[in-house]
Amino acid sequence: DCGGCDFQHISYLHQLQIKQNILKEQLQYVLTCSNNEVAPELVNFAGSENPFNYRQRIRVQVERSKIGFYQHGSHLIVDVGQCHLAAPLLNIVLDLLRGNAQMPVLLRNSTALELKLSPDDNSVIVLVGFLRKPRPKDILTAKLIANSVPGIKSIILQTKKWGDAGPFSPDNI
Repeated sequence: DCGGCDFQHISYLHQLQIKQNILKEQLQYVLTCSNNEVAPELVNFAGSENPFNYRQRIRVQVERSKIGFYQHGSHLIVDVGQCHLAAPLLNIVLDLLRGNAQMPVLLRNSTALELKLSPDDNSVIVLVGFLRKPRPKDILTAKLIANSVPGIKSIILQTKKWGDAGPFSPDNI
């Protein structure tokens, strides 16, 4: 249902071939060179031992407190229980955020959530795409969420016009 997995209907080996061809075409375009001039070591990469749970970043859309991914070929939001490409902790934190009683306060003024895995300490940074300048209640809510959801390293409220507010971490409530 989600529009983010363009190659999941293809075998993993075929996915690698397609991705290698895309990389080779892009390098040829950037380098403006012929087929034979792209060094093979630039495009011959090894696949992962596990073709799932490798993504360290996911972006979900928000519409009227509904969190999900865009449906393939549309801007309709579909609630996908788990992203099979995302690292397990990202799915866990996303699920906890969906069930958090404080989240609707932030979601009312949000367009998207981006969850980034910090592999150094196995924690998640949550970026909230915010529509307006964060107010004191929004900041307090972000701090409360950071403090109540296990696995969160920090929450940052991002706005295009006013810059970022945060990071708000569990220890700075």
